[in-house]
Amino acid sequence: MDGQRVTVLGDGRLGNLCAQVLRHHGCHVHVIGKHPTKLNLLRELGINCSLLADLSPDRSSDIVVDCTGSPTGLTTALQLVRPCGTIVLKTTVAATQTLHMAPFVIDEITLLGSRCGPFTDALQLLANGAITVAPLLSASYPLEDAEIAFTHAARKDTLKVLLHIR
Repeated sequence: MDGQRVTVLGDGRLGNLCAQVLRHHGCHVHVIGKHPTKLNLLRELGINCSLLADLSPDRSSDIVVDCTGSPTGLTTALQLVRPCGTIVLKTTVAATQTLHMAPFVIDEITLLGSRCGPFTDALQLLANGAITVAPLLSASYPLEDAEIAFTHAARKDTLKVLLHIR
């Protein structure tokens, strides 16, 4: 993976963590998302980012990782991946999707589903500080404020809310 151009679609928790892991493995990572606040967290980690609204498809990515959870994620990925490139689906979409499959054949694009990898590797990356998770924490509440915590968690700019049980 070293040196490959990878675009991560989605600026949520999953996109953030995928971007950090890919960068750790030597990829040139670019994250595309909808939320300036979340993208700024990635920029502070030195990861290139842009808003989806500013997207100009150039089909130059070796790999596109879809972390959007959106029915349009795969279509967007097809606009970014180079011929003979790979699209990785790291998310599921509840809605039924209709997709024109010809580009996968014509451009020899690989479509790969990926749920999760070895936890041992992930824990090692956390232990040695290669992955930064503190910025993912948007807020922390005591259990008695659970209703407030859930309201906070539902906001678009929120990544992760913790409840403390004492």
